[in-house]
Amino acid sequence: MEKLIIAFLFFTCFQIGQHPKEIVGKWSVEYVDISNFKVKMTQQQRELVNKSLVKPLTNAIFDFKPDHHFSLSAELGNMPKDDYWEYDEATGKIKITEFKDRTSRLMEIEVVEKSNQVFFILQETSVVLKMHKKES
Repeated sequence: MEKLIIAFLFFTCFQIGQHPKEIVGKWSVEYVDISNFKVKMTQQQRELVNKSLVKPLTNAIFDFKPDHHFSLSAELGNMPKDDYWEYDEATGKIKITEFKDRTSRLMEIEVVEKSNQVFFILQETSVVLKMHKKES
């Protein structure tokens, strides 16, 4: 029950934040937080998540180009290399699809800005990434 309360408070804090207006550019991952994702995992499952998700995302670059092409420097499963991004400023969500077939969603990211810091919340896993926008 205590972990549920902590998770609720954690996400409530992010709900209070604002959504950035400008997404275009390169974003570097500063920190990968999987604390909400690993609540009920065994040690073996945590090691697998660290190997397949945390390590690849650590210091990864999310590149949102002005022509809506998207690339991610991390190797995540079988994610295609030529992707399309679309940002809904009202909801603060980025939808990533294949560039050629925009009907199949690959990833959805909620973007929250709080206390001059930007966080990407990977909707499928509740993994939170602390981000830093790189200078152009």
